[in-house]
Amino acid sequence: MLFAAISNKIPRVDMDKVSNHYELFKAKKITRDDFVKKLILVVGDDLLRSTITSLQRKIPSRHELEVAKQNMKGPESL
Repeated sequence: MLFAAISNKIPRVDMDKVSNHYELFKAKKITRDDFVKKLILVVGDDLLRSTITSLQRKIPSRHELEVAKQNMKGPESL
């Protein structure tokens, strides 16, 4: 989700760097902290922060999901 959100905001060559760093992280060749540092260096702190904030606003909370489930079931389930 995060990579898709930033992919159209940074040059392709930078997105390739991000993908390569992520592959190194998945292969346990770099730590999570190192990956995050490299991500910030490539993407930039401001863009990364604003993108994460934007994505968090789009994800409903657990409470909102439960309310939505109850509303879909209707009043007979109460």
